[in-house]
Amino acid sequence: MAAIRLGRALTLFVVIALSAGSAFFPRAAWADAPEKEANARYEEAKALMNDGEFAAAVEKLTEALALFKHPLIMKKRAEAWEKLVDFERALVDYREYLSLLPASKKQDRRVASDRIAQLEALLQKPVAVKVVSTPPGVLVTRVGSTGAPERTPFEAQLVPGRYTFKIADPRFASGEATVRVLAGATQAVQLAATARTGRVVVRTSRPTLEGISVAIDAEPVDVTPGEVSSGVTTPRALAVGRHNVVCAIPGSPNAYVEFEVSEGQTTEVSCQVFDSASSGSSASAWGWTMVGIGTAGVLAGTGLLVSYALDVQTAEERNQDLVTNKHWIGGTALGVGLVVGIASYWVFTSDDDAAGAERQPGLPLATWVPTVEWSEDGAVVGLGATF
Repeated sequence: MAAIRLGRALTLFVVIALSAGSAFFPRAAWADAPEKEANARYEEAKALMNDGEFAAAVEKLTEALALFKHPLIMKKRAEAWEKLVDFERALVDYREYLSLLPASKKQDRRVASDRIAQLEALLQKPVAVKVVSTPPGVLVTRVGSTGAPERTPFEAQLVPGRYTFKIADPRFASGEATVRVLAGATQAVQLAATARTGRVVVRTSRPTLEGISVAIDAEPVDVTPGEVSSGVTTPRALAVGRHNVVCAIPGSPNAYVEFEVSEGQTTEVSCQVFDSASSGSSASAWGWTMVGIGTAGVLAGTGLLVSYALDVQTAEERNQDLVTNKHWIGGTALGVGLVVGIASYWVFTSDDDAAGAERQPGLPLATWVPTVEWSEDGAVVGLGATF
């Protein structure tokens, strides 16, 4: 009996001990702790999504999945990625969600499969990507593309994914930018271009820049008083490559010069300018026409005088009287031709800017008198003019 009583006492002791142990070490409590913590993160993420804080919700759901990988948590994160227009990551999570769903959840599996198909179609649809640069007008190419570089800004049609654009313009230092193109959203990629530069100085055919306007690549150059007096601009920075300069005086033809700028080098450009259009090509052409008329008069007059001299000689040999006005007509033609030719050349065709010198005042035209030398027997022995 004592042995029985002792056994019963021991059994009771063990039961009491086990009961006490379960009170201090509840198995269900420590086993369910990760699930409860994950559920708390899940509820926080739902509240954040209701407030439109989708990026913060993704962080909470990622923490929850690290604690407990449940299909509902995976689905909720996929939805958050969709709200962030990151369909690639949403597609990854939807596929994982589908793999976690039991086969018995046929309706849920059908809905997930349909959404996966929709996202896959979206990820194959090109979207517009605007490529811009600072400054604009830079040649840019896409890495891996076989097409020619395009000048910014331009628009590219690309399927979602990661792309790298790089500067392919010899005027600018190399640079690149990478963009992750998302489905269903127009995006932009910005490149900052650093110009490779040289310098240019501009001078003209005049000793000063007084009254002369200068423009480089159609942009007016603000010429300082010091540059005006020196007749040459100070060096100005320009991107390497081909440029043009225009020098102009109001009412005159523009002087246009193209030039090349090399990196780190100074290029000097010279413009030939004219006083005015009237003293330019049209006036010069008229002047040379008048010179030609004067020359023709000289030749005609000389011919008449020579013919008169021959007539005089013939008349003497034949002992005949000579009646003719050739000598008067020839002398007049010669004189007028000399006056017209010389005056036209002086007035119309001389260069006002030659060496910056002013014309010397000439004598009145009335003092330009043609002369003919006669022998004692009436023959012509010389032709000339006095001034």
